Amino acid sequence: MGAAATALSLGATALSAAGSYAQGRTAGSNARQQGQDAVISRFYDAAQAKLAAQVGELRATQTGTFMRRQQEGVLANVDAVMALNGAVDRSPTSWAVKNRYEYLSDEARDQAVTNLRMDAAAKRNAAQLYAMSGMRAMQLADQNASALEFNGILGGAGAILKALAGAFAQPDPYRY
Repeated sequence: MGAAATALSLGATALSAAGSYAQGRTAGSNARQQGQDAVISRFYDAAQAKLAAQVGELRATQTGTFMRRQQEGVLANVDAVMALNGAVDRSPTSWAVKNRYEYLSDEARDQAVTNLRMDAAAKRNAAQLYAMSGMRAMQLADQNASALEFNGILGGAGAILKALAGAFAQPDPYRY
């Protein structure tokens, strides 16, 4: 009867060890899947930020073009008003008014375009950061998965060794 009980105990331990191993493999697989999900999410965020940067660059170009055309229209209106009043286009007053407006208009256009381009650059940087964080998440998930799998192997091996030690232990001769 003792040999059968020992065999059953070892069999149960082997099943327990296999369960520990399978649990480690499952946990590792889940960790890898979470890492892959994080990569996909971060790469999606990176693509969205890159698209937003491209839209920002386009907006900067369009704003610059619009403001330049607006400036040309205002300067043409200044010329028309001066012509109606009989002012000569080469007069110092005409030049002073037009030059001052042109300077202020150029400054406003440069600021607006620069702000839009800086925003686009920030979005490009965010895209790179998202992509890098996704890659790092996958790396960490893979390391975590490997550790979980190894823990499953150790747990299973420990259970087997414990059962074997118990099976081959010498009975205590002084125990009643």
